[in-house]
Parts: sequence; C-alpha cells; structure tokens
Amino acid sequence: MLKILKKKDWLCLGLTAACLILLAGYRTITGLCSDTTKPIISFGANTLTLSVQDDRAVLLQGVSATDIEDGDVTASLLIENIRLKSNDGLAEATYAAFDSAGNVAKATREVRYSDYKRPTFTLTAPLLFSENSTTDVLDVISATDVLDGNIQHQIRATMLSQVSDSDLGVHDVEFTVTNSLGDTTKLVLPVEIYASGTYSANLTLTNYLVYLKAGDPFYAGNYLDSFTDGSKRVSLRDGLPDGYTLELSGEVDTQTPGIYCVDYTVKYGTPRTGHSKLIVIVEG
Repeated sequence: MLKILKKKDWLCLGLTAACLILLAGYRTITGLCSDTTKPIISFGANTLTLSVQDDRAVLLQGVSATDIEDGDVTASLLIENIRLKSNDGLAEATYAAFDSAGNVAKATREVRYSDYKRPTFTLTAPLLFSENSTTDVLDVISATDVLDGNIQHQIRATMLSQVSDSDLGVHDVEFTVTNSLGDTTKLVLPVEIYASGTYSANLTLTNYLVYLKAGDPFYAGNYLDSFTDGSKRVSLRDGLPDGYTLELSGEVDTQTPGIYCVDYTVKYGTPRTGHSKLIVIVEG
C-alpha cells in the first residue's frame, strides 16, 4: 500500500535537506579558506663561515622567514640538525620555520667551520691489563670534540681478534666515537693482557696516547714519568737513575701517517720490572 506522507513529514525532510546543503557549503568554504601555504625561509648567503667557538645563535644570523598569511615569522626559526659533509669542516644545516596554521617549512644551507677538528682520543692509563683485572677498557679511554667537549659516553669498543678478551697476549680492539655532527672517528689499538705476577713494579708515562703531525720529532724517552716499587717512587723525567735500564720495542715513523705502538720496560735490580705502552698517532 502506498504510504502518503503527512505535512509534518514533508517539513522534516525539507529541514534535513537544507542542513545537508548548508553543511556541504560550509565544508567547501572552509576548504577554500584553510591556510596550507608554508612559510618561505631566506638566507643572506649560501654558505656561512663560522668558528667552533661561536654560539649556535650565529647560525640564525641573516636568516629570515615570511608567511603569506602571518607575515614575518622569523621568530619561529630553529635549527633542526647539522650534519658534516667533509672532514675539512663543511657541513649542512637544516632550518625549520612554522606559521600560526601549523604549516612547517624546511630549508638547508652549507656552513663551514673554519677551525674544525675531528674527535680525538686520550688514554689515562696504558692499554695493558692483568688477566685478573676487573678494569673495563672503556674506563681508561676518553674522547674530546671541539664542538661537544667530553664525549667519552659515546665511545664504543669492539674486539676484532677471534679470541676471548681474557686470553693472554695482544688483541686488536676498534674504538669508535661520534660527535653531534655525525662525524665518526675510529681507531684500532692493541690491548695487551698479561699473566698475573709478570711485572713487579709500576711504570708510568706522562702520556699514553699522543698525536703527531707528519715530520714532527719523536723521542720515546721523553715520555717516561716514574717507576714505583712498593712504596718507593722514583722519578724518571730527568733520565734514568743509576741502576735502572730501559728497553724499548716498536718503531715510530713520523714521516708516514699511521698508528704506532711503543712498549717500555724498565728494570731495576733483580727482578724488579715495570712495563707500559705508548700509542703514537701520526697524522698526515
């Protein structure tokens, strides 16, 4: 049977249709009026040259951002990240700016650190451990970066030799560290594990890792510090006192860049013996 709509039913249908038309129109107008245009970031120069000592705010000097709706939005600028492109200090900085509608613009530019140097390692003790030692190799090595300062917490050590790290002998260990620019420095260094009781005295050096430029002079004896036998400590900085002998092994060719290791053994009487190691890195 055909159902006949009452007057009030027709009224409800009309109101519903009108609401639908209004909703569709509102969505169309909203879509047309919505701000989807990103700000524009402008640089004063393509490449910015600065020092590693400069404040990060220097990277924002001469940089501006404008938006078609908000106008000047330079105050919203921030540096998202900086990544090194080459070891001579050339890097790429990524900037971001945003407007009141939440549109985010990004742009990159080259920056050059005129005095950039890669992260360097230091040793507070020789890479020399007794088989019963509980010292972690990472406890005696540190790293410094011209931008980040002390980055010891970033160092990672990997045993390269196919033996247990408790086996006696010399093992190659790769140390890596990465700074905030993404620059990673790697060194493969010899770590020696010796049998307990091998050395009866303690031999210290003034340094355990040194960096030299190709052609620099190197005198192994200049790094001697002291010889300690029990409670008796004897300075070796002014040379070996009577009765002491020094044995050196390992050559350093300062004309050829590379990593060298010098072993020091100092003896006094019989059988008082101290042993230490110096790592020499010759840079090109």
